[in-house]
Amino acid sequence: KKLSKNILIVDGQPGCGKTLFNRIFNSFKNIEIYRYSSEIENISSFYFHNKINLDAAKFFLETYTDETLYSQMMGRNTNFRYSDLSSVFQSNKKYKYFKRIFEKGDEAIPSIIEKYKPILHFATHNLLPRSEILFKTFNNNLKYVNIVRHPVYMVHQQAINHIEFKKNSARQLIQTFKYKDNEIPFFWENDPQKYLKISNPFEKAILQMNKVESISKKIEKKIYDKYKKNFLRIPFELFVLNPYKYMNKIEKFLKVQVDYNVIKTMKKEKVPRSKIIEGRDTKIYRKYGWKKGTSNLNEAEEINKKIEFIKNQSVAKKYIDILISLSKKYEQDYLKEILI
Repeated sequence: KKLSKNILIVDGQPGCGKTLFNRIFNSFKNIEIYRYSSEIENISSFYFHNKINLDAAKFFLETYTDETLYSQMMGRNTNFRYSDLSSVFQSNKKYKYFKRIFEKGDEAIPSIIEKYKPILHFATHNLLPRSEILFKTFNNNLKYVNIVRHPVYMVHQQAINHIEFKKNSARQLIQTFKYKDNEIPFFWENDPQKYLKISNPFEKAILQMNKVESISKKIEKKIYDKYKKNFLRIPFELFVLNPYKYMNKIEKFLKVQVDYNVIKTMKKEKVPRSKIIEGRDTKIYRKYGWKKGTSNLNEAEEINKKIEFIKNQSVAKKYIDILISLSKKYEQDYLKEILI
């Protein structure tokens, strides 16, 4: 018996633009406000690394999603912190979440879930390489959206993540392992000496992006071959410039309908936009490297400007070469028409 029969996971590397998509998805009628889930990330990683068996992993994930939905439907564990982008106050359905606090709960919740068929909504980071357990557990109840983005637009945020990890690793809430009394992020398990040797956070970010991209490509093909109906990839740039093609896909994929609330949220997120870089100006986006674009530069010139900025952070040439290689591959796959 399960309460959670509709589960949406929006995943991607840090800096890929998940927040924009999560806010738009939440504006659909039946999709719940999004929440970040280290629980899903951790259990998926435990299973991937053979630290937990299939039966135990599936039981935890099923119970966790049911409990999360049960609590959320009566206002428990919902984010009411005013300034957070994932807060109720940032949603165009805030009245709905306030109303739940005063309505019937407990025994009434299963029938409410059955009546309204809410879609439980999670945001995750770098989950794709370890995600197969989710498809094995939830089968057709899962809809997995993978957001991809040009590497130069993700580097800054990931470099800051490495800086913050060094300052206070406990706050990052990511899996680590111990190597010679040092705490190392799990993506570096096969090369901990290199992680310790590299002091420049931008170099660490570029190398980690390369690692994640390499692993993700292999896993994505496997996932797509086995679970095609449950998987959707959306390139950030193509969506923000021309969202309607993808909105049609999203409607069919999630069995939802675009309405006034969705259009209103898209407008707030500046979608569609005439240039990729013309996003919302917020304090958190500025912290992670967002800057207003230059009006007389085209898309290719904006990308080159970003690369020049990264070069100026004392990044060694071999890492710049990796970044340029990643960038060319991404441009070849997604941006041929945009970068003419």
